[in-house]
Amino acid sequence: MLFNRKTRNTKLELEKNKEKLSSQKEENIHQQSIIESQKLSVKRSNEILTQSIKYAQHIQRAALSNIEEVKKLFPDSFLCYMPKDVVSGDFYYVTQIGDFNVFVIADCTGHGVPGGFLSIFGISAIKEILNRPNNNFMPGKILDSMREFIKESLSNNGEENFSTVDGMDMSVCAYNPKTHELRFAGAYLSAYIWSNGEIIRLKGDRMPVGRHVRETSDFNTQIVTLNNNDMLYMMTDGIQGQMGGLSGTKFMTKRLLQFLSENAILKCEEQKNNFEKIMKDWMFNTIQFDDMTLVGIRIN
Repeated sequence: MLFNRKTRNTKLELEKNKEKLSSQKEENIHQQSIIESQKLSVKRSNEILTQSIKYAQHIQRAALSNIEEVKKLFPDSFLCYMPKDVVSGDFYYVTQIGDFNVFVIADCTGHGVPGGFLSIFGISAIKEILNRPNNNFMPGKILDSMREFIKESLSNNGEENFSTVDGMDMSVCAYNPKTHELRFAGAYLSAYIWSNGEIIRLKGDRMPVGRHVRETSDFNTQIVTLNNNDMLYMMTDGIQGQMGGLSGTKFMTKRLLQFLSENAILKCEEQKNNFEKIMKDWMFNTIQFDDMTLVGIRIN
C-alpha cells in the first residue's frame, strides 16, 4: 500500500509539473507574441518617422537654390553643402537684386530635425525680405530685417520670452560684376578674400540673427573692391568645429585658412574635390559633429 501511495503521489506531482510547464510554455508563447507585435509596431513607427524626415529633406532641398541658379549668377564657383543628418540646420540662397548678385548662407540653432525646421523658416524669411523694394541694397540692413522678423515670429503671442539661442548665424554677400564691388555683412560669420597670395578677413558682427544679450542697434555693411582672379569664401562654423578622428582636435580656422591659401589658385571644381577629401580624411572613423557649408567664388 505504501508503494502504491508513493507511486500515486509521484504521478500527481509529475502531472502538476507537466501542467506548470505547459502553462509556462503558453505564457512564453504569449510573451513572445507581444514582443514580436511590439517590434513590428516600433519598426512601423520608425519607417513612418524616416519617411517623414525624408519628405522634410525633399521640402528643404526644394526651398534651397539649385546648382543651376548658383552657376547662373556665380559661373566660376563651387558649393560644398554637407548636412550632418538627413535635414540640415545650414541653408543657402542666391538671387539677383538690381546690379548685385547676392549669396546668403546661414547656420541655424541646432541640426537635424530642429535645425531643419528653423532653416526652412529662415529660407522663407530671407526670400520675403529680399523681395521687398530696395533701391540701395545693403547686406547689413538685410540682417537687421531678418533679426526683427525672427524676434517677432518666435515670440509667443507677442511676448518676448523665447530663448536667446533661437536664431541663426548668417552672412550676406552682394557682388556687382560690373564694378567688382562687394558688399558684406555677417552675423557671427565672416567671409574671406584670397588676393595675390594673401587672405583678407571680412569680420562679421559678434551677434546672431535673433535675440542676444550683446545685441547692438545695427549690423555693419563692409564695402570692398575685388580684383580679377580673387577668390571669395563663405562658410559656416561646422567646418572649424569638426573633430579629427586621429588627432582628437578641432579643425579650427587656422587649418581652414591654410587649406584655402594652398588651393585658391586651383580651379573651383578642384578646390571642391580637395575640400571634400581633406574633411573625409580629417574625420577618419569619427562622426560628423555639425552641418558644414563652404562656398568659393572666383572673381572674373
